[in-house]
Amino acid sequence: INRIVTDHVSDILFTPSDLSTINLINEGVDNHKIHQVGDVMFDASIDPRSEGFTAPQNDTLYGAALFDLRKEPVVIIQGRVDKGRYWVHELVNERNEVVSYIGAYTDGFEPKNYLLVGKNFSGIVPDSIDRVVETNTDIAWDLYRIYASDKNDFKKADAQRRDIQVLTLSEYRDRHNN
Repeated sequence: INRIVTDHVSDILFTPSDLSTINLINEGVDNHKIHQVGDVMFDASIDPRSEGFTAPQNDTLYGAALFDLRKEPVVIIQGRVDKGRYWVHELVNERNEVVSYIGAYTDGFEPKNYLLVGKNFSGIVPDSIDRVVETNTDIAWDLYRIYASDKNDFKKADAQRRDIQVLTLSEYRDRHNN
């Protein structure tokens, strides 16, 4: 009963599968509150170096972040990525609509700073920000992908993935004196 009460008072619910989503809807949960994100436990068990089974996109490393932009924007600091390596941040609002892409095809491979702002942002953008991405909601997802060409490339791609930083705008200003 605790799960059902919690589900009904929550503003955002994450489900691993179609069945879980359908169960919540059948329990009367508003479907706009439900976000199907996949089975994170299964996804965490898939290793791109794995050769024992065929996995979709097992040459791609993934990352994800959920941002609450009601209090302040966030800065995504993307480090240098090897020239020619595919990488992308797919930025999605709370209605699961893609609002923008940051990546190899749109931004190249040099380090850049991106300001992700909610629907009511009216602040000053620091000069060191390369691009502002506006969402039309105050909750946003960053779904990140980077390509690893083979087992030997995995560590290098993973190091570039781990080089991404996310700071609140006030933290960014404190660190960069802006």
